[in-house]
This record gives sequence, structure tokens and C-alpha cells, in this order.
Amino acid sequence: MVQFDKINLSYFIGFFILLYLTIRIFTVPISDDEYMTIEMHASQNILDILITGQQNLDWAANNHVLNTLFIKLELFVFGWQDWAIRLHILMSFVVGYFFCYKLLKIFITSEFRILLYMLLVFLNPYLLDFYGIARGYALSISAFIAALFYLFKYLETKSLKDFNALYFCMFISIWSNFSALYLLLILNLIIAYENRNFIKNLEQKKALLLGLVFSSLIVVIITFPLIKTLSSPIVYGGNSGIFNDMIVNYISQFIHHNPKIDRHLIFTKDWKLVEILGIILFLLWIALTLFSYTFKPMHKIKQSQNIFLFFLIAIATLSKILFFVNQTPFPTGRTQLLFSMAFYLGICVAFERIINTKPKFVSVLIFVVSLLITHFFYSLTFVNTIDWWQNGDAKDITQYLKMEIKRSNSNEIKTIGAENWQYHSLAFYVKGQLRNSLDIVWTDLSGDIIFDYLLAPKHRKSEVSDNYVSIHEFNKTILYKIKTKSSNHESMR
Repeated sequence: MVQFDKINLSYFIGFFILLYLTIRIFTVPISDDEYMTIEMHASQNILDILITGQQNLDWAANNHVLNTLFIKLELFVFGWQDWAIRLHILMSFVVGYFFCYKLLKIFITSEFRILLYMLLVFLNPYLLDFYGIARGYALSISAFIAALFYLFKYLETKSLKDFNALYFCMFISIWSNFSALYLLLILNLIIAYENRNFIKNLEQKKALLLGLVFSSLIVVIITFPLIKTLSSPIVYGGNSGIFNDMIVNYISQFIHHNPKIDRHLIFTKDWKLVEILGIILFLLWIALTLFSYTFKPMHKIKQSQNIFLFFLIAIATLSKILFFVNQTPFPTGRTQLLFSMAFYLGICVAFERIINTKPKFVSVLIFVVSLLITHFFYSLTFVNTIDWWQNGDAKDITQYLKMEIKRSNSNEIKTIGAENWQYHSLAFYVKGQLRNSLDIVWTDLSGDIIFDYLLAPKHRKSEVSDNYVSIHEFNKTILYKIKTKSSNHESMR
């Protein structure tokens, strides 16, 4: 009989997830934000990247500094390739997965249950989207998971080596996404609280002082780009409140690609499906948490559950205070992914706390993971991402345009107008593969400029001028060509 506890199945699952992500970096077209990072930030010199030095601050928040530096290096080494600028993100998955396994290993001895918890954390279509595109979120998440590992190691050993590694990982997380500053503040509070009984110990005094020094250094390093980001007129986030912006929005993104769930479904005039799901899942989480607290756990499990719960409460509280004081938007969508790590890991620890006393409760965990596996397979896609779903046609359009221009047998450089949501993704491939035969221009479809070709999404085809004739339909877009006498004749037939 196979003994699951003697087989590290988590690494096998990690390998298959990595294979899925590897395929996606080759098949999923460049997203809007990836292209804007290349054009606006990675094209700058290193100093300007470090301080977000460009004059136009509209998209300053798009400069996830460490991510931008990696993109600049990868473009230099590999050239203008979509897969190349995503290599560092693949590596960040390996790091995040490895440290998540090591973190769970601190509290859990069963390899089978660790496997279930790894699936619970990583079989998230929305999370895996960001482990396949060149944005800073995945880098930040993986570094934060590593920081959590070193946090618990430090709390166990009081080793300065683990303490230093903790703050280094937090620096990487913040350098990849400034939203991790919330987490740095919370970590400092946790460390201060956990050391409250050792305040007279000289080594722990050094540690607390070092924590302040490291945090100050991090703030100094990111001051210039952070100021530029805060000065940007374009701000990402919500203003509806914690429930709608931090719970309902996240659920909507989580189920986005699943064709079996209609995330736009409205049950009554006032209630949407995602809002009902939000209430149900929130109540289930509260029930699981409260039920787990009725069991007496080992110290490590009790400590970790309290810490993960404190992260969630502190994030919600900080978000509410910042919105009330400064109208700072509530974290939502992709920003919420970083904060959700404490949520998922807290669920893992809550299950483990119960299972240690009631082993049969593992059947509930298996049921939950089975639902996640089913949802994951329904949500599988190699075409686009959740946040940039409209960018899925760019590769196919480029190949079609190559053949179209070849058929035209003309040495003249043509122009293509691309509707604003299609422009950035297509521009990457046009500039990389059709640079000498096609110029791409941004358009909102309302101008009087006439292009040789026009690309518009299907839902806006009624806005396309009569000067164009449709030549090819893609999944979400239609490619048009300027009418000629022959095409006018064909259209009247």
C-alpha cells in the first residue's frame, strides 16, 4: 500500500503547475500593463527606473521597480520576446511555492495534508495569472511568503540570521509592489509583541533596533518612486467599502474564467451572485475559524493562526483608516492577492488545528480541495488573463497581418489604428515583428483619421466608420481594412 506521508507529492504538483505556467508565458499575449512597463519604464535608464524619473506620472504606479529592472535585463539578453520578459516571474513561482511548502512544514508533519494545503493556496486561477505575466505582484507575493517563513523561524530560534532574511524578503516584496508596505508595518507590530517578554534581553533589544533600522532603510530606498506613485492621477482601487472592494471583487475575479458560473448573474434588484457568494464564504470562514478555536492546539499552530488572523484584521483596519483620513482607495483585485496569502494560510492552519483533534475532519478539507481542483480545470486557459481578458487576440492578429501584408506585395509602410483596449498588446508584436511594414496608432474610434487597417472589439463594431470593410473576425475583435473600389463593389452585392 502506498504511504502518502513518505512521498513528497507537493513537488510533483508544483512541477505540473510550473509546466502550466511555462506554456502560458509562450501562448498568452502581452497585456496592456506589461507593454506600458516596457515602453514607459524599462526603456528608461536604471536610475530613472529606480526613482520613477519620467516627467509624465500618469502611469507611475505601473513601475513595479524590481519587475521593471528584470524586464530591462531580459530584453537586453533575449531581445523583444514576450516569453523572455516573463522568465523572472516563473522563477518567482518556484521561490514562492518552495517557501510555502517550507512554511507549512513548520506546523504540519503529514505530507498528504501539506499537499492538500498547497493545492488550497495555489490552485487559484487569479493568482496563477500573475505567475505568468511580467508584473510585480507575483514577485511581491513570493517574497512575502518567504518573509513569513523567516518570521516563524525567527520567532522559534530568535536567530539574527533569520531576522535579517525576514527583512530582506520584505524589502524585495515592497520593491516589487509598494502595497507590501502595509505588511511591513504589521510585521513590525508582530515582532514587537512577540518580543514583549524579552525586552530586557540585550539580543532582542538589538533585534528590535535592527527592525527599525531595516524598515527605515526600506522607506528611504523607495521614497522617490513612492512619492511619484502617490502623485499619479491614476489610482487603482475601490471606494465602495471593505465588503464590495476586498471580498466581492476578489470573488468576481476568482470565478472569472469558469464558464459554469455566471459572475454577472443578478438574483434580485439589489443582490448579485458574487455578493451572495461573498456573504456565504465570509460566514463559512468565520464558522471555520471560530470552530477551530474551540480546540486546544500545539503552540506553533496557535501562534501562527493568531498571526494570520491579526494580518487580516490589521489590513482591513488600516484600509478603513486610510480611506477615512485620506480617501486612499481600498485594496482590490490584484492588490488583494498579496493580502490574501494570510487568509489562505490562516485557513490551512484552522483546518490543521481541528484535524489534530478530529482526524476525520480531513474529509471536509478533501471536499474543499476537490471543489478547487474542479474550478481550476474549468478555468484553464492559454489565451488571456482575467484582468486583461480583452488582450487575447494579439498573437493571431499579428500572424494574420503578416500574411495580409505579404499578399499586398507593397513596399509601402501601412498604418493600423487599434482601439484603446487593443492597442498596447498588439503594439508589442507589431513593433517586434512588423516594424518595417506597419505603423500602429492608438485610436478611440471617434477621430477622423483614416488608417489602412482598423482593429476594434466586437462589442464596438457599430462605432466603426463606413470607410472600412471587415476582413477577419477573431475571438474578441474584428480587423477592418480601408475600402477600395473593389471592396465597395463587393459590399454592395
